[in-house]
Amino acid sequence: AVPWETLLLLGGGFAMAVGIQESGLSGWLAGRLAAAQSLPAFGQILVASVAAVTLSAFASNTATVAILLVVLKDAVGAGALLPALAAATFAASCDFALPVGTPPNAIVFGSGYVRIPVMARYGVLLDLLAALVAAAWCAFAVPLVLGG
Repeated sequence: AVPWETLLLLGGGFAMAVGIQESGLSGWLAGRLAAAQSLPAFGQILVASVAAVTLSAFASNTATVAILLVVLKDAVGAGALLPALAAATFAASCDFALPVGTPPNAIVFGSGYVRIPVMARYGVLLDLLAALVAAAWCAFAVPLVLGG
């Protein structure tokens, strides 16, 4: 049996993604990210990865992926689409900057030993490193595994 909390989290993330798509916000975001299409494939993948790790600092990982994948399908060139989607999916799980990013962040913050400014300072560095690693790995591995 799946716990209700899990169902509500997933359902809420998917509902938010549909709402963003239906409201036109995803098209607006895609338009803003469309400039990435002029970048080389790795640049597009890195933009997707950084966008995911940034958004996941403020929304759940599930909601981030549900929202961002819809946006990225219109914002990334066809040659970089699958690696960019994979990188965004991995990077969404890598927020270290704020307590709301992941449950472990909340636990660390709740201990009282780490304050938000310190967490943010070091977390942003880890976020950028995680985005770079996710982008590099997906740029290499996704074409290798899926062909192309």
